[in-house]
Amino acid sequence: MDVVKYGSFVGSVRERTLDMRRLASWLLTGSLLTGSLFTGSLLVGCQGSAAGAVMENNGRGPFLTGTGELVTNRVNNARTGANLREEVLSPQNAAGLALSNRFLIDGDVFAQVLVADGVRIRQISRPVAIVATMNNSLFAFDMDGSAPGEPLWTRGGEDEDLGAPGQSDFGIVGDHGILSTPVVDTSRSRVLVVVRACDPTLRQACNYRLHEIDIRAGDTRTERLISGRTQVGSEELQFDANAHWNRPALLLHETGLFVAFGAGAEREDSDDPDAPSGDSASSSGAAGQGWIFRYDPEDINIGPQVYVTGSMNAAASTAQAGSSIAQAGAGPAADDEFLYVTAGPSTPESTDGGRVIRLSLDGFQRSNVSSEPGANRSDASAVVYRAPGTSSLSSAETIWELSGGTSGVTLIPETDHLLTSVSPGLIHVLSRSALEETQEPLAPFGDDSEATLLQGMVFWRPNEAGVEGPGNFGYAYVWPNRQRLTSFRFDYQTGMLEVLATAELPALRDGGNLMLTAQGGVAETGVLWATTERPPAETTLMGNRPGRVWAFDPFSLETLWYADTPGFSRFNPPTVVRGRVLVASTSGDDAEEQSVLMYAVRRPTMLVPDTGLR
Repeated sequence: MDVVKYGSFVGSVRERTLDMRRLASWLLTGSLLTGSLFTGSLLVGCQGSAAGAVMENNGRGPFLTGTGELVTNRVNNARTGANLREEVLSPQNAAGLALSNRFLIDGDVFAQVLVADGVRIRQISRPVAIVATMNNSLFAFDMDGSAPGEPLWTRGGEDEDLGAPGQSDFGIVGDHGILSTPVVDTSRSRVLVVVRACDPTLRQACNYRLHEIDIRAGDTRTERLISGRTQVGSEELQFDANAHWNRPALLLHETGLFVAFGAGAEREDSDDPDAPSGDSASSSGAAGQGWIFRYDPEDINIGPQVYVTGSMNAAASTAQAGSSIAQAGAGPAADDEFLYVTAGPSTPESTDGGRVIRLSLDGFQRSNVSSEPGANRSDASAVVYRAPGTSSLSSAETIWELSGGTSGVTLIPETDHLLTSVSPGLIHVLSRSALEETQEPLAPFGDDSEATLLQGMVFWRPNEAGVEGPGNFGYAYVWPNRQRLTSFRFDYQTGMLEVLATAELPALRDGGNLMLTAQGGVAETGVLWATTERPPAETTLMGNRPGRVWAFDPFSLETLWYADTPGFSRFNPPTVVRGRVLVASTSGDDAEEQSVLMYAVRRPTMLVPDTGLR
């Protein structure tokens, strides 16, 4: 704790006389940290203020710091979005957050920022933030010491040693390089990342490469071209990097490293004859195919084994063509036995079929292996939830018709249940073992056809008494397009989910990207975090869009704190770990400053009387 004499403060603080009894009371209640004295403009800036200037300490004290890491998209392989190992931040001090650093980068960010703890670089153990950009760049920043604009190391960018990014004119406008969230393997000191590189001057000139990069120095250890083919019935399918996007985050599991792909587009559908393939909308079923590649988790040179959804046959039914695995950037989910993905429509505008797919991890491991690279075929069985009135494609797959895209799967811990959400704003609860619906879908947003839930769901289970019983309930959260932040309560005894509360907040066009933190399962320490456009959000869909980062009470949904940011990074949840809140503030506009903003809370300061004695 820092010690400051009264006389060193300005204004009314200098004139205030405090006895030690009051000082002790402030220390016990946290007022020194969260009261008006330390959350106003005097020390850390007012609630709702813009990001402002970087504090002169650049992340070192006087800010609080904790331990921990976030090494995969949405915190864990269950994709709950809940970091239950946060030691510092809580509802009691969230209002004291202030900008502590700004990390300068070179492009738009769709990948969630990752954090690895205890990375030894130049003989010092550091907490390292990994940022991947659409300019095919990878940055490593020291969270406790980097000055603005000074990464520990970089890869790609102007050097193009990771390849030149494609240029997209559909969905994602501008550079199209690293789109998916990488994964960090701290046990092997490596970052695994998929890079999309294109030659815009040539037809059919894109490829995907899987890189294994040393997190300590940024050097590539291994590099693999992602390619493969498989047989589906009488049809032989060849993976086409020009027609697919690596939208879902990577999944690192003890049984494999999984890389999934969704719909890109066909070259013939582009209005621009010079545009690279895979960067404009497709009206045929050819781009409605999803691929999952499995590599050996210890050696990415072993594999891949593949699983394919749908068909590349343009004459196939629309239901069969609607098999793109995108999930708005969420990675495949996994438990000890199965891998789960959602396969949605081939284009955002289409209403063709979709499905929830469960793959046996054991089956994936036992796939037939061909001696020819990339020719392996998975024999893993796929079980797909079947909605009433739909028909099956084959003995291995049935179809759950969807009217729009899906946000992936969230596994409910300590249960046999999973959550998924689809357009128009429906929330589904399914059993994992049978992949059957366990209750009627919830429709908290009425029949609003634009209430798409592409931002993903967050789930946590408090285990402390005082919140409707000791661990009897779990809580889920969504913030859909053009709707308000909404919470749900899951009853662990009955297995039923119900709508709980709606925040008194604006209904924003792109909704909010969510994350939750708590110290273990202690209910009183929970904070729900979000990134959104800045209200009233009247900007164009793809233009430079100001953003906002929020903190909410997870039970009342009342706002605890917010700060405005220069740019809003779509689909990108905040990364909250070690007492830090990391927010990608990018616009896709090269003329704007691209950065990752870091917020922290000041250490409490001990006030002692200035007696004037020297």
